[in-house]
Amino acid sequence: MPRAAAPCSRALCQQCHSLFDVDGKVGPDLTGSNRGDLDYILQNIVDPNAVIPNDYRAWNLDTTDDRTISGILKQQDDKSVTIVTANETLVVPRNEIKSLKESSFQ
Repeated sequence: MPRAAAPCSRALCQQCHSLFDVDGKVGPDLTGSNRGDLDYILQNIVDPNAVIPNDYRAWNLDTTDDRTISGILKQQDDKSVTIVTANETLVVPRNEIKSLKESSFQ
């Protein structure tokens, strides 16, 4: 990565994404992404949310005690929902969930 881009990448992208095993673990790893294609890079810088794989779409979970948790839905079953935020992985029992919706804003 060029030195000039490093502060911007660390401040924005690497909050969620990792690059060369450094920083975020919520979004996909950017190390192997099509970094040799300038058009691809520019498109993803200008509009990073244009194409988001289903596995990385944001969800909003409202709990019965009036908390709102936003993150990536990693797993769900009849008993609980696992959601990953920028800071932690939470397993929320189904009986504590008021609503669970895919975010309209990524």
